[in-house]
Amino acid sequence: MEMAIQGKITVSWNATEHSRLGNELLTLDVAVHGAIDWKSAFKVTSSITDVEAFTSNTFYHAIELDFSAPQHNQTVESKSYQDLPSLSLLEVTPNPFYEQCQLKLFLPKAETIRLSLYDASGRQIEVKWLSLEAGYQSVLLSSSHLPVGMIYYRLDTASTGWTGWLVRGE
Repeated sequence: MEMAIQGKITVSWNATEHSRLGNELLTLDVAVHGAIDWKSAFKVTSSITDVEAFTSNTFYHAIELDFSAPQHNQTVESKSYQDLPSLSLLEVTPNPFYEQCQLKLFLPKAETIRLSLYDASGRQIEVKWLSLEAGYQSVLLSSSHLPVGMIYYRLDTASTGWTGWLVRGE
């Protein structure tokens, strides 16, 4: 209930059966008492659960609210990853990991990114500067020099950044 008190909800959904494009997957009914500005009242963020969607062939889609629909029937629309304006972290796998893991990301243009790793106390463990081409990229992390436990990472470009966490097992 703490998230609801803060005005936040989180949703995670997985299906083993295919759904046809355009089919309704999730409905959120909200009772509103008084006037409301829908665009400022509802936002899709990764503050609780990562905003992401994958098809069966792991094709990534960015998720956003579509406020052009009739007021009482808002829809969520997916856009192709090529429409993303900046670095997008797609997946970290496996997580937790033992020997190595991959950070899979998409860059709309060739760019130099900074990857910073921190231990659970916030101490910086490592910084890597990576010059990557546009498109899907994979950054391999080896556990040989990383501590066991929670590891936080930060990916930065000139215009944006992503923060997340990994767990290294023994």
